[in-house]
Amino acid sequence: MLLCSLTNTPTENPVLSLKSKCIFDGETLETYITTNGKDPINNEPMDKTDIVPISRLSATQRMPQLEELSKPEYSSIPTMLTAFQNAWDSLSIELFQLRNELNQTKKELSLALYKQDAAVQVAVEACKERDDARYALSKLVVDGPVSNDSGGNNTNGINEKNEVDDVVLTDDWDDAVRMLKEEQSRLLQIHKTENKSRKGKSPIIPLLADSQSLKIQLYENTELLGTYGTVSKVRLNKAEAIIKYDSGNVLLINLGEQLELLNKMKSTVGSCIFWMTNEPYLISEVPRKGRKRKIDGEIKHEYQLTNLRTKEVQKINTSLNITNVESHPSLSLFVVASETEFEVFNNMTSLFIQQWDGKIKDIKFHQDGILIGLSTETGIIIYDLADRGSKLSIECAELLDFSFAANGYNIFVSNPDKIMLYDIRKNKFTMETPLADLQKNGFVFDMYTSIVISGNQYTASANGKVWSEPCQLHNSEYNVLAIWGSDSKLLVTDNENIYVAKLVN
Repeated sequence: MLLCSLTNTPTENPVLSLKSKCIFDGETLETYITTNGKDPINNEPMDKTDIVPISRLSATQRMPQLEELSKPEYSSIPTMLTAFQNAWDSLSIELFQLRNELNQTKKELSLALYKQDAAVQVAVEACKERDDARYALSKLVVDGPVSNDSGGNNTNGINEKNEVDDVVLTDDWDDAVRMLKEEQSRLLQIHKTENKSRKGKSPIIPLLADSQSLKIQLYENTELLGTYGTVSKVRLNKAEAIIKYDSGNVLLINLGEQLELLNKMKSTVGSCIFWMTNEPYLISEVPRKGRKRKIDGEIKHEYQLTNLRTKEVQKINTSLNITNVESHPSLSLFVVASETEFEVFNNMTSLFIQQWDGKIKDIKFHQDGILIGLSTETGIIIYDLADRGSKLSIECAELLDFSFAANGYNIFVSNPDKIMLYDIRKNKFTMETPLADLQKNGFVFDMYTSIVISGNQYTASANGKVWSEPCQLHNSEYNVLAIWGSDSKLLVTDNENIYVAKLVN
């Protein structure tokens, strides 16, 4: 007795399919072909001509309908058994079809899941591109170029007639713009990686559970002894620092396990210190004997750039009376400013001079290397060096100082009464808290934006949304000069010596 490949039951009417070369029950296969028009095993198209009978025992019987079962001819046991057999064959065919449909549905489901995974990947990439765009937007163009009002009053302190067209440019400017934009892409990628790596890792946050008890703990044998005057400016670069005193003394020190004096110079009171391509520099007036030169009745100032490490001196060809200087984060490009204009240099070559309506108090580079912040009497202007135009105006009465946070989208701003945090993405101040003696002590903050210290007072934030009430460090005889590094080390002074310290409970 042969078995049907479709129903897996013995058959008295076996036939052979020329498509799949399998044996079936004759009428079962014919019924399947009539319904589906293909071979049940390999799904190849076939008709009754592709069926080869192996033997013929009886006429093909069809499955009786329900109403036929009540007829007299189905009252005998043989006819009932035949009817049951036909019904069983029909159910077997239906089950086989359902299994095929199930397999097809599984394939379609697998394909749909694959497409869904691909869609999720596309969505993730789109979200990533959106976040990158927001990140770039927060640092590049928040409000767009600011224009004058209808009355012709310039509310942002920028001289519109000199902003682009009449600015004094040199032949090297196009090359410098191309270099700035290429370096910006590299800096933004580095900045993004660093932001991600330090997220949630501030060593200050675990101490904030008892924020009222923070105090300074000095590291052993890290003091730098010597009376040089009162510290007026500190500039950090990795493991080194430049310290300028109101007496004119300028120190280059190593911030290693011990504070090491690397070099010392005496400068004029109006000199400026800064780092450029990891080298320490001092800009000061050229020493002259006798009276200073006058041109058109005005004193002509001459300046020189001194490397504090090598003591190499270069003359700076500028017509400005320099009050501030700031350098690019990674290139040999720096900006010098007077009270009414600033000049951009690349490798000691002047690129352009921008005139300004209003007093420039300070200048800072953004981490992307193209934007600079200019503090004026009315607030802060974010200026694009590549486009030579302002991008954002931040109003702040009685502005003392400002600094870009390490995350790139926050700006710390101070006036005589309080410290504030401005969010470039939201274009508004998001946090503020009162701090005393900001005009005297200034302020410093860590790279995690978790604590701000002014002298020996501080305010902290564990969630980045609200600052704590101002508190005083317990050992208040020390003033904090700087915070640096991933472990948030402190550079502190007791107004005589300098020490390396840390915050503890």
